[in-house]
Amino acid sequence: MTSLDSHLQSVEASRSATVPAVAFFDLDRTLIAGYSILALAMETAQLGARRGKWRQSASVIRDVLKHRVDGSGGNYHRVIRRTSRALTGISESALSRLGEEAYRKHLAKNLYREAIALVEAHRAAGHKLVIVSAASRYQIEPIARVLGIDEICCTRLEVIDGRFTGQVIAPLCYGEGKLLAARRSATSARSVGEELCESRLVERVGLAGLGHLSPGQIDGVVPAFELGKRPYGG
Repeated sequence: MTSLDSHLQSVEASRSATVPAVAFFDLDRTLIAGYSILALAMETAQLGARRGKWRQSASVIRDVLKHRVDGSGGNYHRVIRRTSRALTGISESALSRLGEEAYRKHLAKNLYREAIALVEAHRAAGHKLVIVSAASRYQIEPIARVLGIDEICCTRLEVIDGRFTGQVIAPLCYGEGKLLAARRSATSARSVGEELCESRLVERVGLAGLGHLSPGQIDGVVPAFELGKRPYGG
């Protein structure tokens, strides 16, 4: 029996539990292979090139290539900053379209087969499904829609008068911010009539999972399950 089979069996067994669970899924390197920001950055560079912003587009592409060679945190955050600057002033509707294109061209083929199986198993068990990610909703929403996950906790981008300002809204859904978002989601589930103890409510799924969340931070968090490296489209 594989570790995936064992984990799916544990999810199946939880159907009989009297206390419902929340299954939290990260996006990058958990539901999908790699980082969704790279796909959005490539679409941003192409949009800039179509608008004649060649130097800006070249800088975005250069940072993406650097990250692919050296996937360090510094390069990752450089891609985010460069992409955010390149998108400053864009309409929210155009930003949504970029997210859809990033999914269609790049991310759809990177969905993990195991992730799809896990999502469906948790759904069948009656668990609440939540994506908690440092990514923006423009990166997450196409994948959430395909997987049938309604609730998203994510980093919010500042939009004023229908246009992206280039700024993010604090706190970011990263590190401690992910933990806070998970707690809010757990509390929300409890507030709709479920008299639940938070220590029995939360389940973490995926090796990347909730980032810096440790079992000591929310009592009763189950061990993370490590997804294999077999993207759905691979």
